[in-house]
Amino acid sequence: MKVQDPSDDHLGELEHVLMTGFFSIRKLMEARTKLSSTNMKRRCKVRRYPIRSEIKETGPFPDLMNYHQLDKFYDFSKGSIIAKDLSYVCNQFIHSFVFSFMLNERGQVESVILSSDKEKKKFCHTICLSDAIEVFRLIGADYPSDVRMRRNENGEWQVVNSQ
Repeated sequence: MKVQDPSDDHLGELEHVLMTGFFSIRKLMEARTKLSSTNMKRRCKVRRYPIRSEIKETGPFPDLMNYHQLDKFYDFSKGSIIAKDLSYVCNQFIHSFVFSFMLNERGQVESVILSSDKEKKKFCHTICLSDAIEVFRLIGADYPSDVRMRRNENGEWQVVNSQ
């Protein structure tokens, strides 16, 4: 039984939740004392797809008129799983030039396809929706109660550990 494809309204709402969620996480990370050291160092699993070899040197590359033609630009048969810092993943959402959804065979959102404005000529990433939800769950439950700091050589405070 095929589930009805998500509506544009639902996809727009999901995009909004993901964008604001990852932006909020980045702001918590930038505060340096709002998350535990474990979550500050968290790595996330993403799948990276290279730009197609036949357009790598000469283009055309994704632009305002064609960014939705993902199969034309990225080789989805050559994906590799990599681990990236949570801050990198946050920036992929915040600076995304390409932002799309990958649906499974039942028409449900499975992954988010992203490529930043700076990296769109090299590769795109997919992040499983379940992995993004897990990040939100972990960060949402992170309430550090002990922060250890020291001054660095410039006299500025530096977080040593946060739990």
